[in-house]
Amino acid sequence: MKTFVRIAALAVAAAAATPAAAAPVAVSGTAPVAKAQIVKPLTLTRVADLNFGTILLGTLTANQTVSLTPAGALTCGSAGLTCSGTTAVAQYKVTGTNNQTVFIYSAATNLTNANDSTTIAFTPSVQASVALGNSGTAGVNFPVGGSIVITPTTTDGLYSGAINVTVDYN
Repeated sequence: MKTFVRIAALAVAAAAATPAAAAPVAVSGTAPVAKAQIVKPLTLTRVADLNFGTILLGTLTANQTVSLTPAGALTCGSAGLTCSGTTAVAQYKVTGTNNQTVFIYSAATNLTNANDSTTIAFTPSVQASVALGNSGTAGVNFPVGGSIVITPTTTDGLYSGAINVTVDYN
């Protein structure tokens, strides 16, 4: 019986030492707001291909770069090359949710000669982003230029390859 009394006394003491539960308190000021931005998936469609035109190989003593800006301006190395013919920048169309900024990413790659599988380095040139408007038009076109490096050992032939461009929302 003594043990029971001691346990009961200990339980009463423990209950008295436990603080009472605090009453719920409301947020002071404005409560936080939950938000979710829902956007449509982006689509990226090829509209036009990039064309550097015809490049006549002369005597090269060093690497030469041929560049076509996204605005369509062609630069044909500094010596040993002659550029002619029709040039054109690539065009892509991006669609998604109106009034959103879309970032454009590009990566260097190689163009491969159809005759002998040799390659030349290709680096795309593209603006950093585009804004999808709210005018009701579906998407925005953007140009892609680029540069290729012609070396003294570059062989003649038609070089081609995919332009590596991706897009993502801000």
